[in-house]
Amino acid sequence: MQFCEMHISDSSIREMNTTQLNHFRDVMRFGSFLRASRETQISQPALSRSVALLESTLGVRLINRTRSGLTLTEAGQSILKEGSDILDRLDHLASRFADGTSRGQTSIRLAASENLCIHVFPKWVNARLVESPQFSIDLTSGTSEEIEEQVNRGSADVGVFYNPPSKPGTIRKVLGEVEFRLIFPKGKSRKNMKDLPFVGSRESDYTRPYFAKRTLQKNGIVPTSVISSNSQEAQIRMVAAGVGYSVVPSFLAQAYCGEILVDSKFSERSKLYVISRKRLDHALEQSLIQALKPALICH
Repeated sequence: MQFCEMHISDSSIREMNTTQLNHFRDVMRFGSFLRASRETQISQPALSRSVALLESTLGVRLINRTRSGLTLTEAGQSILKEGSDILDRLDHLASRFADGTSRGQTSIRLAASENLCIHVFPKWVNARLVESPQFSIDLTSGTSEEIEEQVNRGSADVGVFYNPPSKPGTIRKVLGEVEFRLIFPKGKSRKNMKDLPFVGSRESDYTRPYFAKRTLQKNGIVPTSVISSNSQEAQIRMVAAGVGYSVVPSFLAQAYCGEILVDSKFSERSKLYVISRKRLDHALEQSLIQALKPALICH
């Protein structure tokens, strides 16, 4: 079949099937037909047929299939963006008017970096429950890659983390920037670095260097040894106990200000990202943004 790469007629747009559009979005979200099949429990041939029918209906090629993987054509990029917006609006309408009501979102599954779960979100959870006692909240913590994976497979509605999102198919926003500081045990400083290990995250939890490690490299700091933990709360407690030095968000350093020393010359910034598969209820989104403001230096 001959495809016209960019011309899509009005009539073909109206004939689009939302199921096919959903399948197309899932394939690109997970990066392959095989993985999309595993994650959605829809057979690979069914997904392939669905995307082929969508391309046939629109008269354009949406995906380039190569040995190295799937890439979007120019038309595919446009359809994915606009089509995702349509699907998100339909999801929003369905959630608003379920059971004949329009009360908006009544639950959320939130995945976020551990330090946000411990030091930022408890006040937000309490405020939500005071406002809506029946509101349901599921709060889980993890690394940025774990959180992004949860959102992509649908086990979390929204994710909040520091590293730039690496997977397509999600709605993403930058809420602002978080300041990170270099911290030491009380009585220690940079002059003691050679005698202290760096206390950081487990590199096995990441497929690329995580933010704290990148900032050390940027500032010419090469740790002589490393103590690792998958818990940032454990990391800062080890610093307070005299184990070594670390790089943590400023709001976390402030929470332990009486137990650690903050290096006055070291200040780095990381963007704070919020991602979701579909648009959140507007009031809920605004309350999340408001909750995160104390952690931000730029919003």
